[in-house]
Amino acid sequence: MFSILPTQSATYTGNRVGSILAADIHIDLLKPSFGYFNSTDVTEELKNAGYACIFGAVSQDAIDAKTFNSALPIHSIRLYRLDTDGALLQQEKLETFGKNYVLLEAPADILSRDLEDVVAYLTGKGLQPVLAKTEQYACLQDNYRNITRLHLQGCLYESDLLSLAGSNGVDAKRVAQKLFKEERVSFVGSGARNTDDQQMINELFHSKKLMKQLQSACIKNKEII
Repeated sequence: MFSILPTQSATYTGNRVGSILAADIHIDLLKPSFGYFNSTDVTEELKNAGYACIFGAVSQDAIDAKTFNSALPIHSIRLYRLDTDGALLQQEKLETFGKNYVLLEAPADILSRDLEDVVAYLTGKGLQPVLAKTEQYACLQDNYRNITRLHLQGCLYESDLLSLAGSNGVDAKRVAQKLFKEERVSFVGSGARNTDDQQMINELFHSKKLMKQLQSACIKNKEII
């Protein structure tokens, strides 16, 4: 799921992601536990669930109408999980977004060679794999060369700002910092699901170095709008 976010709100000024990235990607809303997996229809229920995360779990009534409307549209895109969707990935036609991007998520303990096999298969079909929450995989945290190999194979990386804030652990923060520094992040999501998360992310925006990294040409968030 991603949303085109407002640059400012009269009643809710916490989320600055919209003014910086134009779109915020929420990987967690695409997971089976949220009950919207496989859905590409933006229902009212899905829309409200998205706003609950995007606006820091505030009620719809607390958001002024102008902000609510300017944040539209919210879209759902297909997330392929490597532990459950192996057979689906073998299909002739996969659900893509943007420029033939395929969004992937794997178990945290996946082996690097298994990731490389999937990336090789998808790029061989002319598709562009995007690995969600790249900084959170053990095989990439333990050996940064695995990240380099995947990147050279044609895998793009999505990273959450919450990892930069340290919310996902020391190792995830370390890898995320290096990914941003080396301009290997192609898509950025906030990962925020409540007002505390939003505040942590807003604090990150005081960093001129990070702001420069987020405005780099390598960040492709605008391509999905």
